Amino acid sequence: MSPTTPIASRDLPWLTALVLVGVFQIIRGTWDDVLIFAIALACALWQAVHRDPPDRRISGVPPLNGLVTAAIVVGVLLVLLPRHSIAAGVVIVIIGAAGLTVALLGGWPAEPTSSTLASREPRPALRTAMVAWGCIVLVAGLWEATAYLTWKWGLLADGVMPSISDVVDPLLDTVVGKIVFVGVWITTGVAVLRRGPRSSRVRQEG
Repeated sequence: MSPTTPIASRDLPWLTALVLVGVFQIIRGTWDDVLIFAIALACALWQAVHRDPPDRRISGVPPLNGLVTAAIVVGVLLVLLPRHSIAAGVVIVIIGAAGLTVALLGGWPAEPTSSTLASREPRPALRTAMVAWGCIVLVAGLWEATAYLTWKWGLLADGVMPSISDVVDPLLDTVVGKIVFVGVWITTGVAVLRRGPRSSRVRQEG
């Protein structure tokens, strides 16, 4: 097992977000979601404190042909399968497990060479993506929390502050909306896998 390291400052916002979301799910009483976010928090904490030294942390890039093939298969399945069906859930779980594995490994496995050194610092494009996703998660979380708590505490009448699902569900119930959503979601995932895991490499001196 790799030695433990202090949690980096860039990891704290994500860990805090997972804690807050987990607490919110406890307030809602959705214990299956509590379990999911507890597992996600445990995995994120493990990754944050167990980092391989840079000279052993050389990450590769998933092959584009394989990603495109998998994306097409997954996309067709998600479009054809009924929403909220067991089969669609299985597909989502497989995708999540694959993404979690890549995240815990720190990237796609690649053969290390004696002439390369992997940088642990995220590239500018990846940092920008992290900030963008962080903003999206923050806005979505505040929206959902406001919609639920104002309804639960009777501050607003039912329907005045709809949840995100109330807004998005009618669009996803149409064939065109479902195709567009699945296409954007999968394309974004492929882009992240192609750009995110790839570490900057610099020549060793001497």
